Amino acid sequence: MRVLVFTCDPYYELLEGFSALFNRHWGPEQQVDVLGFTEPNFDLPSNFVFHSAGRQSDFPPKTIYDPFASIINSFPEDYFTMFLEDTFLIRDVDKKLVEKAKQKIINGVADSIAMFWGGGHQYFSCTEHDADFLEYSQEMTYRVNAAPQMMTKDLFFRYMKPGMGLHQYEIDNIESAKNNGATLLCGKKPLAPWINILRHGKFNSNIERRLAETNGGTFGWNPIQVIEKEDEEIVYSYKKWSATKPS
Repeated sequence: MRVLVFTCDPYYELLEGFSALFNRHWGPEQQVDVLGFTEPNFDLPSNFVFHSAGRQSDFPPKTIYDPFASIINSFPEDYFTMFLEDTFLIRDVDKKLVEKAKQKIINGVADSIAMFWGGGHQYFSCTEHDADFLEYSQEMTYRVNAAPQMMTKDLFFRYMKPGMGLHQYEIDNIESAKNNGATLLCGKKPLAPWINILRHGKFNSNIERRLAETNGGTFGWNPIQVIEKEDEEIVYSYKKWSATKPS
């Protein structure tokens, strides 16, 4: 299993919290390949391998393809699991379901399998795939997206083109990815629940607001989207965080 995490210089501090929750909920036996630019000035866990694309200033702003395509293609696998540095795990990973998902990708049964569920409107429009998985609609918006997922390189590079960043990757392909024939799945149980720590470049204040509104019940549309006590310190340590460019 190849797990890739995309980061950039202003956001690399998030890797500290990301790696701590990743190892808590997935385990330090899983290697993680971090694709970034400036190497962090703090120690990452030993299972995190940092791959520098060089100076961020040498690439067009916010691009993903230009700095990272050659690194991704250097890995021998035809698929990978993608995370962004601000998508923190909040529940233990269902490793048996992850293995089933991997086999579906390897065997060509699926092109992408979401680690969590997406929005409620997306989830409730799914149809039955088999005993473990649901299939997203061909008409669904954001069939190409940057949410954590296991996916084939073919699907990723079908839509990620030179000069393109993640925002363009999602927005520019809303219509072109509809009815494209790709099989996009999610687990009936989530593979690896996660949370977006950031919103518009700052701490996602909707987390606390929604938890207050539900008396700690959930910050999302389903009961799994909660912050466990053991994770609160790490999650809320970013409440006053702001992006800074390393010197």
